[in-house]
Amino acid sequence: MKNLTKYYIIFFSCLIMLGSSILSSGTVVTSVANGNWTNPSNWSSFPIPVLPADTVIINHNIILDTDWGSFASVTVNPGASLIENVPGRNYGVVSGTFTNGGTMEISRFGILSGVVTNNDSMRMDISFANLGNFTNNGTMYAMDSFYNGGVFVNGPNGVIDAMEFWSSDTLDNSGVINTINFLSTGYFLNNGPVTSTDFLNSSDFINNTSLVVFNDFYNTGYFYNSSAATVIIDFDFLNSNLTPAVFVNDGSVSVFDDWSNTDTIYGNAPGQFCVIDSTYNTGVMSGDFDFCDISGGAIDLNLGTVDINITYCTVVCITSVEDNDKSYSNIRVYPNPTINSSTLEFDNSKGEKYVLTLYNNIGQLVRRIDNITTGKIRLERMNLTSGMYFFLLRKDAGMIGNGKLIIE
Repeated sequence: MKNLTKYYIIFFSCLIMLGSSILSSGTVVTSVANGNWTNPSNWSSFPIPVLPADTVIINHNIILDTDWGSFASVTVNPGASLIENVPGRNYGVVSGTFTNGGTMEISRFGILSGVVTNNDSMRMDISFANLGNFTNNGTMYAMDSFYNGGVFVNGPNGVIDAMEFWSSDTLDNSGVINTINFLSTGYFLNNGPVTSTDFLNSSDFINNTSLVVFNDFYNTGYFYNSSAATVIIDFDFLNSNLTPAVFVNDGSVSVFDDWSNTDTIYGNAPGQFCVIDSTYNTGVMSGDFDFCDISGGAIDLNLGTVDINITYCTVVCITSVEDNDKSYSNIRVYPNPTINSSTLEFDNSKGEKYVLTLYNNIGQLVRRIDNITTGKIRLERMNLTSGMYFFLLRKDAGMIGNGKLIIE
C-alpha cells in the first residue's frame, strides 16, 4: 500500500505530459456557474475549455468529470467545491500552486512539485502523495494511503486521518494525526497528538507532545521523547536495529505489555518508563531516568549494561485498567468499567483550561471536550459502543494525564 503512492505520482506525471501539447499561455479562468469542469459554459474563458496551464479560480461547485493536472495556479475559494463525478478520479499538481479554501473530494491527489495549501476540507478515498511543499490547516480524511516525500506542514488546526501513513522526507506536525499503520523514514517533528495502531520509526522522530500506539511500537532509528511529552503503548515496545537504534526519553513512556531493548536507551530525570509486563535488555541503558517494571521493579532479564544512576519505581504507574485511582497525574476514573457514564476527577485548583480527548481501540478520535476549567469531567456514553477506550488530558503546557476506560 505504501509503495503504491509513488506509482500514483508517476501516473500523474505521464497523464499530464500526454496533454502538454494543449497547454495554453496562462489565461486566468474563473468559474461562473455550478457544473462540470469540462463544460466551457461554466468558465469565463467560454467557448475555450480550461487548459492545464491556466490560472483557475473556483467560486462555484465544480464537478471534476475528467482526470486533471495543473501547471499554474488553482484556487478553490471558501464556499466553493471541486468534487469528482465518479470514484477513481486523479488530480496532479505538476508545478505552480493549489489552494483549497472550500471542499475537495478526489480519489487520488498527488503533488510532483509546487506549493499546495489546504485551509478547509479534502477527502481522498484512495491515496495522497506529496513530493512538493504542502501545508495543511484544515482536514484531510478518508485516505487509504498517505505518502509524503517532500515537505509537509500540518498546522495547529490541521487534521490528518489515514489508514496507511508513510513520510520519507520532512514532516512538521502541530495538529492531529490519526492512522492505523505509521511509518517514518525521514525527519518527523511532532508538536501535536499522533495516534496509530502500529508505529515504526527508522529515522529521526522528535516528540514534544503525545503519541498513542494501540498495538506495537518499534524504533530502529533515533527517537527523542522530550520532558513535556508522553508515549503510550498498549502492547509491545522494541528498540532494536543492526545499525544504531537510539531512544532518548526525558518524558513519560508507558508500555502495557512487553519492553525490549537491544541497542541504546538514554534519558534524564524526570524521564520515566512504566512497563506492565516483561522487560528485556541486551543493550545499553544510560542516564538517570526512572524505570519501573510493575511485575518486579527492576528489569526481568538484563544481559546488557545499565547505568547505576537509573532509579526504579520512584514514579507512580498505572498498573492495570482496574487501578482507577492511579495515573501519572492522580486522575481518578469511576466507575471503570462503566455502562452509562464515568467521571474523571483531577486537581484543577487553579481553574486552568484543559482538553480531554477519547480514542477507540483502533486509534480513532471519538470524543473531544474543550475548555474544561473544573476538576471533574462527566463522560456520557451516548453513541459509544462497548470496548476499550484511551483518554488523554492535556493543557497548553502538554499532556498531564492519560489512561484507559472500559465501556461494557
